[in-house]
Amino acid sequence: MVVRAAAASGRSGMLQLLEGTKTRAAIPWTKFILIVAANCGHWGVVHWLHERWDSTHGTRQANTELVLAAFEQNNVEELKWALGNGYGVWRSSYCSFYGGDWRYKTEMLRYMLDGGHAEERIARDALVEASEKGDLSFMQWLVSYMEAIHVDVGVDNISLSMENACDRGHLDIVQWLLAYQDNLPSDDDVVVCMEMAMINAARRGALEVVRWLYETYATDSSIDLLAGVSQILMPVYVLDQRWMLQQVTVVFTCSNIFMKPMLRRDESRQLTKHSSSIIKS
Repeated sequence: MVVRAAAASGRSGMLQLLEGTKTRAAIPWTKFILIVAANCGHWGVVHWLHERWDSTHGTRQANTELVLAAFEQNNVEELKWALGNGYGVWRSSYCSFYGGDWRYKTEMLRYMLDGGHAEERIARDALVEASEKGDLSFMQWLVSYMEAIHVDVGVDNISLSMENACDRGHLDIVQWLLAYQDNLPSDDDVVVCMEMAMINAARRGALEVVRWLYETYATDSSIDLLAGVSQILMPVYVLDQRWMLQQVTVVFTCSNIFMKPMLRRDESRQLTKHSSSIIKS
Protein backbone atom coordinates (compact mmCIF):
# COMPACT_ATOMS: atom_id res chain seq x y z
CA MET A 1 0.00 0.00 0.00
CA VAL A 2 1.33 3.41 -0.99
CA VAL A 3 0.16 5.19 2.17
CA ARG A 4 1.74 2.58 4.45
CA ALA A 5 5.03 2.71 2.54
CA ALA A 6 5.10 6.51 2.68
CA ALA A 7 4.44 6.48 6.44
CA ALA A 8 7.12 3.84 7.04
CA SER A 9 9.72 5.85 5.14
CA GLY A 10 8.71 9.18 6.67
CA ARG A 11 7.75 10.76 3.36
CA SER A 12 5.35 13.42 4.54
CA GLY A 13 5.49 15.11 1.12
CA MET A 14 4.12 11.97 -0.51
CA LEU A 15 1.30 11.80 2.03
CA GLN A 16 0.45 15.45 1.44
CA LEU A 17 0.44 14.82 -2.29
CA LEU A 18 -1.95 11.91 -1.84
CA GLU A 19 -4.20 14.05 0.32
CA GLY A 20 -4.41 16.63 -2.44
CA THR A 21 -5.59 14.17 -5.07
CA LYS A 22 -9.18 13.60 -6.07
CA THR A 23 -9.07 10.17 -4.43
CA ARG A 24 -8.28 11.52 -0.95
CA ALA A 25 -11.68 10.43 0.35
CA ALA A 26 -10.67 6.84 -0.27
CA ILE A 27 -7.36 7.12 1.59
CA PRO A 28 -7.51 5.21 4.90
CA TRP A 29 -6.06 7.54 7.53
CA THR A 30 -6.20 4.82 10.18
CA LYS A 31 -4.43 4.11 13.44
CA PHE A 32 -2.41 1.40 11.73
CA ILE A 33 -0.71 4.00 9.55
CA LEU A 34 0.09 6.06 12.66
CA ILE A 35 1.57 2.99 14.33
CA VAL A 36 3.77 2.26 11.30
CA ALA A 37 5.13 5.80 11.32
CA ALA A 38 5.66 5.76 15.09
CA ASN A 39 7.46 2.42 15.07
CA CYS A 40 9.80 3.78 12.41
CA GLY A 41 10.45 6.93 14.45
CA HIS A 42 8.81 9.38 12.03
CA TRP A 43 7.02 11.51 14.59
CA GLY A 44 6.46 14.44 12.29
CA VAL A 45 4.39 12.11 10.13
CA VAL A 46 2.63 10.80 13.24
CA HIS A 47 1.56 14.33 14.20
CA TRP A 48 0.35 15.01 10.67
CA LEU A 49 -1.65 11.76 10.54
CA HIS A 50 -3.06 12.37 14.01
CA GLU A 51 -4.82 15.49 12.72
CA ARG A 52 -6.45 13.44 9.97
CA TRP A 53 -7.39 10.28 11.86
CA ASP A 54 -11.10 10.36 12.63
CA SER A 55 -10.71 9.05 16.18
CA THR A 56 -12.49 9.36 19.50
CA HIS A 57 -11.05 9.55 23.00
CA GLY A 58 -11.93 5.90 23.47
CA THR A 59 -10.15 4.71 20.34
CA ARG A 60 -7.04 6.70 21.24
CA GLN A 61 -7.05 5.31 24.79
CA ALA A 62 -7.19 1.80 23.34
CA ASN A 63 -4.18 2.54 21.16
CA THR A 64 -1.11 1.92 23.35
CA GLU A 65 1.32 1.38 20.50
CA LEU A 66 2.27 5.04 20.12
CA VAL A 67 3.29 5.40 23.76
CA LEU A 68 5.22 2.13 23.65
CA ALA A 69 6.99 3.17 20.45
CA ALA A 70 8.14 6.42 22.05
CA PHE A 71 9.25 4.51 25.13
CA GLU A 72 11.30 1.99 23.14
CA GLN A 73 12.96 4.86 21.27
CA ASN A 74 13.84 6.70 24.53
CA ASN A 75 11.85 9.63 23.15
CA VAL A 76 10.62 11.48 26.21
CA GLU A 77 8.99 14.38 24.37
CA GLU A 78 6.98 12.19 22.01
CA LEU A 79 5.84 10.00 24.88
CA LYS A 80 4.53 13.13 26.58
CA TRP A 81 2.90 14.23 23.32
CA ALA A 82 1.17 10.86 22.86
CA LEU A 83 -0.15 10.82 26.42
CA GLY A 84 -1.19 14.46 26.17
CA ASN A 85 -3.22 13.69 23.07
CA GLY A 86 -5.12 10.87 24.72
CA TYR A 87 -3.18 7.82 23.60
CA GLY A 88 -3.33 5.11 26.22
CA VAL A 89 -0.97 3.04 28.30
CA TRP A 90 -3.23 2.02 31.16
CA ARG A 91 -3.55 -1.70 30.45
CA SER A 92 0.08 -2.26 29.52
CA SER A 93 2.17 -4.52 31.77
CA TYR A 94 5.66 -3.67 32.93
CA CYS A 95 7.05 -6.23 30.48
CA SER A 96 6.13 -3.73 27.77
CA PHE A 97 8.52 -1.23 29.35
CA TYR A 98 11.41 -3.57 30.08
CA GLY A 99 14.72 -2.56 28.55
CA GLY A 100 15.73 0.76 27.10
CA ASP A 101 18.12 3.37 28.40
CA TRP A 102 17.62 3.60 32.15
CA ARG A 103 18.29 7.36 32.24
CA TYR A 104 15.34 8.07 29.96
CA LYS A 105 13.24 5.23 31.30
CA THR A 106 13.06 6.63 34.82
CA GLU A 107 11.98 10.04 33.54
CA MET A 108 9.23 8.49 31.41
CA LEU A 109 8.03 6.20 34.19
CA ARG A 110 7.85 9.15 36.59
CA TYR A 111 5.82 11.12 34.07
CA MET A 112 3.39 8.26 33.41
CA LEU A 113 2.87 7.42 37.07
CA ASP A 114 2.75 10.97 38.37
CA GLY A 115 0.24 11.93 35.70
CA GLY A 116 -2.02 8.98 36.43
CA HIS A 117 -1.41 7.44 33.02
CA ALA A 118 -0.21 4.04 34.29
CA GLU A 119 -1.44 1.54 36.87
CA GLU A 120 0.23 1.28 40.27
CA ARG A 121 1.47 -2.24 39.47
CA ILE A 122 3.91 -0.58 37.08
CA ALA A 123 5.44 1.17 40.10
CA ARG A 124 5.86 -2.11 41.99
CA ASP A 125 7.66 -3.77 39.10
CA ALA A 126 9.76 -0.66 38.48
CA LEU A 127 10.91 -0.82 42.11
CA VAL A 128 12.35 -4.29 41.55
CA GLU A 129 14.19 -3.26 38.39
CA ALA A 130 15.53 -0.12 40.08
CA SER A 131 17.10 -2.31 42.77
CA GLU A 132 18.84 -4.26 40.02
CA LYS A 133 20.14 -1.04 38.45
CA GLY A 134 21.30 0.35 41.80
CA ASP A 135 19.07 3.42 41.54
CA LEU A 136 18.25 4.21 45.16
CA SER A 137 16.82 7.67 44.50
CA PHE A 138 14.27 6.29 42.02
CA MET A 139 13.33 3.53 44.47
CA GLN A 140 12.70 6.14 47.14
CA TRP A 141 10.55 8.14 44.74
CA LEU A 142 8.53 5.04 43.80
CA VAL A 143 7.87 4.15 47.44
CA SER A 144 6.83 7.74 48.21
CA TYR A 145 4.52 7.66 45.19
CA MET A 146 2.88 4.40 46.29
CA GLU A 147 2.46 5.64 49.84
CA ALA A 148 0.88 8.86 48.57
CA ILE A 149 -1.79 6.95 46.66
CA HIS A 150 -2.21 4.43 49.52
CA VAL A 151 -0.84 1.43 47.62
CA ASP A 152 0.96 -1.33 49.50
CA VAL A 153 4.52 -1.81 48.27
CA GLY A 154 4.31 -5.50 49.07
CA VAL A 155 6.66 -7.80 50.97
CA ASP A 156 7.34 -9.82 47.81
CA ASN A 157 8.56 -6.73 45.97
CA ILE A 158 10.76 -5.75 48.91
CA SER A 159 12.22 -9.27 49.02
CA LEU A 160 12.93 -9.32 45.29
CA SER A 161 14.52 -5.89 45.52
CA MET A 162 16.68 -7.06 48.41
CA GLU A 163 17.76 -10.11 46.44
CA ASN A 164 18.74 -7.94 43.47
CA ALA A 165 20.63 -5.47 45.63
CA CYS A 166 22.57 -8.24 47.39
CA ASP A 167 23.34 -10.04 44.15
CA ARG A 168 24.84 -6.87 42.67
CA GLY A 169 26.47 -5.50 45.79
CA HIS A 170 24.33 -2.36 46.14
CA LEU A 171 24.96 -1.84 49.85
CA ASP A 172 23.14 1.52 50.02
CA ILE A 173 19.96 -0.15 48.77
CA VAL A 174 20.35 -3.09 51.17
CA GLN A 175 20.66 -0.68 54.09
CA TRP A 176 17.69 1.40 52.96
CA LEU A 177 15.44 -1.64 52.40
CA LEU A 178 16.23 -3.07 55.81
CA ALA A 179 15.49 0.29 57.41
CA TYR A 180 12.24 0.52 55.46
CA GLN A 181 11.21 -2.94 56.64
CA ASP A 182 11.28 -1.79 60.25
CA ASN A 183 7.79 -0.41 59.61
CA LEU A 184 6.40 -3.72 58.36
CA PRO A 185 3.95 -5.50 60.69
CA SER A 186 5.75 -8.87 60.79
CA ASP A 187 9.25 -9.21 62.24
CA ASP A 188 9.53 -12.64 60.61
CA ASP A 189 9.71 -11.02 57.18
CA VAL A 190 12.69 -8.97 58.31
CA VAL A 191 14.57 -11.98 59.71
CA VAL A 192 14.06 -14.08 56.61
CA CYS A 193 15.12 -11.21 54.39
CA MET A 194 18.36 -10.63 56.30
CA GLU A 195 19.28 -14.31 56.23
CA MET A 196 18.64 -14.46 52.50
CA ALA A 197 20.55 -11.22 52.10
CA MET A 198 23.65 -12.88 53.56
CA ILE A 199 23.21 -15.92 51.35
CA ASN A 200 22.74 -13.97 48.13
CA ALA A 201 25.52 -11.49 48.83
CA ALA A 202 28.04 -14.19 49.72
CA ARG A 203 27.07 -16.37 46.77
CA ARG A 204 27.67 -13.46 44.39
CA GLY A 205 30.88 -12.35 46.06
CA ALA A 206 29.47 -9.02 47.28
CA LEU A 207 31.93 -8.83 50.16
CA GLU A 208 31.00 -5.29 51.19
CA VAL A 209 27.41 -6.38 51.77
CA VAL A 210 28.49 -9.57 53.58
CA ARG A 211 30.80 -7.60 55.86
CA TRP A 212 28.15 -5.01 56.69
CA LEU A 213 25.49 -7.63 57.45
CA TYR A 214 27.90 -9.50 59.69
CA GLU A 215 29.05 -6.43 61.57
CA THR A 216 25.46 -5.22 62.00
CA TYR A 217 23.58 -8.41 62.88
CA ALA A 218 26.06 -11.07 64.05
CA THR A 219 25.40 -10.24 67.72
CA ASP A 220 21.60 -10.26 67.30
CA SER A 221 20.43 -13.48 68.96
CA SER A 222 17.15 -13.42 67.03
CA ILE A 223 18.93 -13.71 63.69
CA ASP A 224 21.06 -16.63 62.52
CA LEU A 225 22.89 -15.35 59.47
CA LEU A 226 24.58 -18.73 59.00
CA ALA A 227 21.38 -20.79 59.07
CA GLY A 228 20.68 -20.56 55.37
CA VAL A 229 24.31 -21.12 54.49
CA SER A 230 24.46 -24.47 56.25
CA GLN A 231 21.19 -25.60 54.67
CA ILE A 232 22.26 -24.80 51.13
CA LEU A 233 25.87 -25.93 51.19
CA MET A 234 25.87 -29.15 53.24
CA PRO A 235 27.95 -31.25 53.39
CA VAL A 236 30.53 -28.66 54.48
CA TYR A 237 32.78 -28.68 57.52
CA VAL A 238 31.26 -27.13 60.63
CA LEU A 239 32.39 -23.52 60.84
CA ASP A 240 33.67 -21.52 63.75
CA GLN A 241 31.07 -18.83 64.45
CA ARG A 242 33.75 -16.37 65.58
CA TRP A 243 35.16 -16.16 62.08
CA MET A 244 31.85 -16.30 60.25
CA LEU A 245 32.50 -13.30 57.99
CA GLN A 246 35.55 -14.85 56.37
CA GLN A 247 34.26 -18.39 56.46
CA VAL A 248 30.89 -17.67 54.88
CA THR A 249 32.70 -16.14 51.93
CA VAL A 250 35.06 -19.09 51.68
CA VAL A 251 32.26 -21.61 52.00
CA PHE A 252 30.43 -20.12 49.04
CA THR A 253 33.63 -20.05 47.02
CA CYS A 254 34.63 -23.59 47.94
CA SER A 255 31.10 -24.86 47.36
CA ASN A 256 31.95 -24.97 43.67
CA ILE A 257 34.06 -28.02 44.47
CA PHE A 258 31.00 -29.82 45.83
CA MET A 259 28.58 -28.42 43.26
CA LYS A 260 30.82 -29.38 40.33
CA PRO A 261 32.11 -32.91 41.02
CA MET A 262 33.49 -33.21 37.51
CA LEU A 263 36.27 -30.68 38.22
CA ARG A 264 39.76 -32.02 37.66
CA ARG A 265 42.01 -32.27 40.73
CA ASP A 266 44.25 -29.43 39.60
CA GLU A 267 41.20 -27.17 39.13
CA SER A 268 40.04 -27.99 42.65
CA ARG A 269 43.45 -27.06 44.02
CA GLN A 270 43.33 -23.72 42.23
CA LEU A 271 39.87 -23.02 43.65
CA THR A 272 41.04 -23.87 47.17
CA LYS A 273 44.06 -21.61 46.73
CA HIS A 274 41.72 -18.78 45.65
CA SER A 275 39.58 -19.33 48.75
CA SER A 276 42.64 -19.10 50.99
CA SER A 277 43.57 -15.78 49.44
CA ILE A 278 40.12 -14.44 50.36
CA ILE A 279 40.73 -15.32 54.02
CA LYS A 280 44.08 -13.54 54.05
CA SER A 281 42.56 -10.43 52.48
